Amino acid sequence: MTKDHDRHEMAPPHPGEVLREDILPELDITPRDLARHLDVPERCLTDLLAERLPLTPDLGSRLGIALGQGARYWIGLQAQYDLWQATRSDPVGVRPVVWRRKAKPMIPRSPATPKRAA
Repeated sequence: MTKDHDRHEMAPPHPGEVLREDILPELDITPRDLARHLDVPERCLTDLLAERLPLTPDLGSRLGIALGQGARYWIGLQAQYDLWQATRSDPVGVRPVVWRRKAKPMIPRSPATPKRAA
C-alpha cells in the first residue's frame, strides 16, 4: 500500500547513476577501463551505467572491493532503488489481511530453527 507522501519523494539513485555521475568522473576513468579492472564484460558495465540493468551482487562485490565502499554500499543502493520502484503503485488485487483477533506479529522461523515444545 502506497501512502500519498511516498509518491512525492525523490527516487533514490540507481547504482549506475552514482557510478556514472559521481565515481567515474572523479576517478577520470572510462567505463571500458573500469570493466577491465573489474574483470567484467564491458557491456555489463555500460548497461548498468545506462540504468538498463540492475546491479548484481557479484558486480556490487567487485565495485565494493575496487572502490573501497564495500559490497553492502552498492547492494544497498540497488535495494533502495528497487524498493522505491516497487512501492510506486499498489499491486493489483492485493488487499490488507483483516485480522479476526489481535495476533502477535508473525516472525518466520528459519528452517534450522527448532520448534519450541508447548
